[in-house]
Amino acid sequence: MFRKPPPPPPPPDPPRPARRFTDTAEGHTTFLGAGLRLVGDLKGGDSVVLGGVLEGNVAVEGLFHVRERARMSGAIRARQVLLEGEVEGKSIAADEKVELRSQAKVRADIEAASIAIAEGSFFEGQILMRTGGAGHLSFQEKRKLPDRPSEE
Repeated sequence: MFRKPPPPPPPPDPPRPARRFTDTAEGHTTFLGAGLRLVGDLKGGDSVVLGGVLEGNVAVEGLFHVRERARMSGAIRARQVLLEGEVEGKSIAADEKVELRSQAKVRADIEAASIAIAEGSFFEGQILMRTGGAGHLSFQEKRKLPDRPSEE
């Protein structure tokens, strides 16, 4: 006859941060293939995907992506930086985000609003977090990477 009202439902879980920042570039993208070796600075307004070797500084307004097996020596300045290959330089500066995937090997200082470092990646340097970002995120690479043909 007299029953207690049912308890209210529990509050929803807060949203979890995404484990990866980005997989694709927006707008126009320039691809520098695995067989290419570029010596000199690279500047532009679009995104760049590096598959080969770059010896020089990079300043792009979009995404700068260093693919697995790619190598770069020099400073990087971009809106977003996605690293899977080897980078050695003085600094990596992103207006928004920097992500080191599990196969990345990085020797440089990083400055960004948000940084994600995958378990298994190698990083040697300092991190400067700017205000206004999601902060530092660590994640475990869970997706299966496709087998890529040997570039020998």
